[in-house]
Parts: sequence; C-alpha cells; structure tokens
Amino acid sequence: MKKLIVIADLGRVRAFEVKEGSLENGGHDHLIEMPDVAEEFDVKSVSETVTDQAGQFGGGNGGGGASHAEELQLENEMERKNLHRVAEQVDRIIARAGKDTTWKLAAPQAILARLVDALKPATRQHLGEQIGADLTREPRPKLEKRFL
Repeated sequence: MKKLIVIADLGRVRAFEVKEGSLENGGHDHLIEMPDVAEEFDVKSVSETVTDQAGQFGGGNGGGGASHAEELQLENEMERKNLHRVAEQVDRIIARAGKDTTWKLAAPQAILARLVDALKPATRQHLGEQIGADLTREPRPKLEKRFL
C-alpha cells in the first residue's frame, strides 16, 4: 500500500511518498518529494489586485480605496478561489497515486476543514491524519522527524 503526505497552504502544494526502510537506506523510512506535483500558486493581496477605483485618481482629497466591506468580500473571494485550486491539485495527486493509497494532509488550521470539505469524496475516502500546521516551507529532514 502506497503512503503519501500532502502539505498545502493557499499558495503551495507539496507531496511526499513514504519509502519504507531497507538495508540500502539503513532500515529507516524516508520521505521522497514528488517533484512533478509540487506547485506554487501566485497568491496576491487585495492591494496588488486592486490598484485604483474606476473613475477616480489617487491623491489630494483623502478619498479613494475600497470600503472595508468591499475589501473583505474581495479577500474572501480570492481565498475561496485559491482554496479551490489547492483542492483540485490535491485531488489530482491522490488520483494519480491510485486507489490503494493512504495519505495524511497538513495545512494551516485556519483552512484545514474547508480544504478537506473541498476535496472530492474519492480523495477524502483514504485520508488518514489531518494536521493543522503550515509546513509548506519546512525542509524534508524536519518533515521526516515530524511524520516518521
């Protein structure tokens, strides 16, 4: 049975296959990063997305800029789209790995439940442990200490 660990946030997805120990590698399990599935998304902030209000110019009168409610609505929509893209990538990784795959998911606690809900039922079916932590920037040796 194949074992995977998928690590994600709203801007990056990484996947590792657990390789069981053998005489060749000292008998210890290792994580092998799957380079063909690692993906980073271009996540922009609201200020990078919205540069100007239609029909208005910056300066002078102190006005301008979107209202707080509009900004919050835009942030929520951008987060929803990014979450959907990450879920689609995770669905592809698990589908490619095959039906006999068990896997763990690590994602920031703030998005973990929504990410799991956004996954296809077939993907969720073999999901084991869910870890609420942003580990996308952690080096492989630290991930091995945490997961193996």
